[in-house]
Amino acid sequence: MIRAVVLIIQREGKVLFAKRAKWRTSLPNRWSLPADKIIRDEGVEAAVKRCAWHELALKVKSFNVLHERHFNVEGEDKTLYFVSVDAEGEAEITHDEITEIQWLSFEEFFKKYVDEEIGHGLQWLRNNLDIQSDLK
Repeated sequence: MIRAVVLIIQREGKVLFAKRAKWRTSLPNRWSLPADKIIRDEGVEAAVKRCAWHELALKVKSFNVLHERHFNVEGEDKTLYFVSVDAEGEAEITHDEITEIQWLSFEEFFKKYVDEEIGHGLQWLRNNLDIQSDLK
């Protein structure tokens, strides 16, 4: 089973989105929310802090797990923890797994990109507006 944290980082009504590198084996060249697998016995809090710092040079001030989503993709069980994150610092790409970042509202993002351009978590989030409304 794969477990991962999905970070929803907001500032001034915008959400931080990241484009995954073309070489990635999972969802290459697709837009997603910043995310990372939870490694071994790591907890959600440690994974959130590691992901924010490792991928974006952001320091987590606080976080809140909004939703835990269990599903199966291509025969593999996955659990995604959608986490609202209050972080400090300027977001920057610090790892070659991300090629671009952008700040957009969910509405702007979902108008701009179709499902084939985005990751599974965002496809699910597009259809679950109740989670989006928790973020406003």
